[in-house]
Amino acid sequence: MSVLAAVGQSRPCAARRGSAGSRTPRLVRAAIGTVLPRGRHLSTEADGAAAGHFPSMLQADLQFLLFEMLDVEGLMRGRPRFRDHDRDVVQGSLDMAARLSCERFANHSRKGDLQEPRWDGGKESVPVLIPEVREACQALAASGLLNAHGDYKDGGLQLPFMVTCAMMMTIYATNVGSSSYSMLTIAAGNLLKKYGSPKQKELLLAPMTTGAYFGTMNLSEPSVGSSLGDITTSARPVGDGVHYLIAGSKMWISGGDHDLGDNIVVRATTHF
Repeated sequence: MSVLAAVGQSRPCAARRGSAGSRTPRLVRAAIGTVLPRGRHLSTEADGAAAGHFPSMLQADLQFLLFEMLDVEGLMRGRPRFRDHDRDVVQGSLDMAARLSCERFANHSRKGDLQEPRWDGGKESVPVLIPEVREACQALAASGLLNAHGDYKDGGLQLPFMVTCAMMMTIYATNVGSSSYSMLTIAAGNLLKKYGSPKQKELLLAPMTTGAYFGTMNLSEPSVGSSLGDITTSARPVGDGVHYLIAGSKMWISGGDHDLGDNIVVRATTHF
């Protein structure tokens, strides 16, 4: 089962080391060093300053939203699904996400802008990203965040989805480019859980929660833009219950091709 690593109080990145909270349930308590090695520092002074400021600033806002406005504690007390969790678990999860954003995503935010993906034009090749992107996405997957809101039986932690969103918000703020690959995967996984066939779930869900497979967004089309109800691209099953033929045109496909994982899961409307 994936686990979220809970760490201590929010502090600027350069000072954060973290330790498991003593009152955090064992289910979500793990050594943060297994995901983020101790002693790792940000690569540039500018990125370090930005990263230390952003998560610290966000912590107060996220705490207000979760605990005061949305009453996540009341939700957890009132739903059997969340009975293993309390305020300490939520706070530990936010702290983990803040450290993950500082140590794995902030260190290449500027570099990712300056060094765009490379593609040599070969028929069998894929765009190549800077190595830090893969390292960051794999660290995020190892933390358990991709499936934090999933069922226990599927390797998830059954945290409220609003907590998953809050954790990802900290990472978005630090490096929206690299974190988008994981965001697309979470979104594709949610859709697959809801509408996928048993065979599709068996083949795709587990790799998507471990970072082996990634998701993508295929929306905007030349004739209708991003109007979801008007898109015409569709997928036709070929008869084996797994493979589909896709027909249509897209203006762009977010996360449509890269070297971060072994496979990319595409969502499309089916017509039987």
